Amino acid sequence: EAAAVRQVASAGLDADILCLARLKREDIDAAADAGVDLVLLFVPASPVQLKVKMRKTVDELLPEVARVTEYARERGLRVGFSTEDSTRADLGDLLRIYRVALEAGAERVGLTDTVGCSTPNGIAKLVREVRTGLGGFPVSVHLHNDFGLATANALAGVLAGAGFVTTTVNGIGERAGNVPLQPFVLAAELLYGVRTGADRPLPRVEAEE
Repeated sequence: EAAAVRQVASAGLDADILCLARLKREDIDAAADAGVDLVLLFVPASPVQLKVKMRKTVDELLPEVARVTEYARERGLRVGFSTEDSTRADLGDLLRIYRVALEAGAERVGLTDTVGCSTPNGIAKLVREVRTGLGGFPVSVHLHNDFGLATANALAGVLAGAGFVTTTVNGIGERAGNVPLQPFVLAAELLYGVRTGADRPLPRVEAEE
């Protein structure tokens, strides 16, 4: 896996290369040694995932969030910080985690619908609440397609203020997959006039009444 990341990072692509990492120094070291530009740190945030995956409370987790985020910055990496299962987490817990990450140097925070249970209205509400709670700080969304709503949820998140969306080619991902790149870009560009940064920007098409 490390060799594959190094190969992508050294390919000279016109893109910032981001690598996913746990709250572990060895993950940070592997990402930095591979030559990536950004590292995306993540931790569970819902009560059930905190209990099963981390066996820690949010209070116990916060010092670790700060320590590892600071270490990633010391290794010269830009940092994004995401919470797993954000859509089933307490809003106050999310904001506490994000604020600690931001104070330690994270440049964006990420909301994740890990089990694909949210709706467009729910994602839009959560994005607005988190951005308000963080004073408009950049927010990303990572969404799963268990109910076939990943693309709709992504568009709702962007319209609510999310600045980044995780997509995959053809929606490939665990279980029912993630947000498919192609329909998301086309819907954002053509239906909503949202520039995605994709090559060959497309003109907006006005829907007929």
